[in-house]
Amino acid sequence: MFAMMASEDRYKRFSCEALGNGHSILGRSVGPRGRPMAHWIPYFGEERKARFEEMRRKAVELLGKERAHQVCMCSGNLLIFPNLVISDIMTTNVRTFHPVEPGYVEIAAWRLGPEEEEPPERAIRLDSFVSFLGPGGFATPDDVEAVEGCQQGYAALQEVEYSDASRRMASLKGGGDDELQMRAYWRQWARLMTSSEPVSIRGAS
Repeated sequence: MFAMMASEDRYKRFSCEALGNGHSILGRSVGPRGRPMAHWIPYFGEERKARFEEMRRKAVELLGKERAHQVCMCSGNLLIFPNLVISDIMTTNVRTFHPVEPGYVEIAAWRLGPEEEEPPERAIRLDSFVSFLGPGGFATPDDVEAVEGCQQGYAALQEVEYSDASRRMASLKGGGDDELQMRAYWRQWARLMTSSEPVSIRGAS
């Protein structure tokens, strides 16, 4: 999925790219939290280290060194317009967003893993979902609080009719700290909302 993040330079930093039609990808180097797919860290237990090394060796045999490095070690987020996000970080997480009414959005999330995965790696995968990306995890509550704070701020605006998302606006490819993904999304949204022709969105249902 993140094959475009191929050069060694890309492994050293975040990299963001607009893919057209509102889609975008944010990739980065080796994640610090490990992955059940052959990226061992001490938290996983010393007794599992040899198993992770064996998985990595098999991945190199199957995919080659470069591709195996991406699959086993690298993280990224893929936004598929309008409402599907695939987060490939500690493991692969899929989220859909469904606006139900003004002020209320339902979010569904799935954690993906191989059917033949051994129980210890499956436990690591599920634990990372609950402890980091789950509703009470390390990351998600902060994200939700930030989004709700933004909504409160937008509701209070009386004179400014837009939100500034112009960081590194001249670039089609950027780093993880610019706002390329937001611009790509909202530009597509604006095109669809102002089009005089009927449009069909083939996104997440």
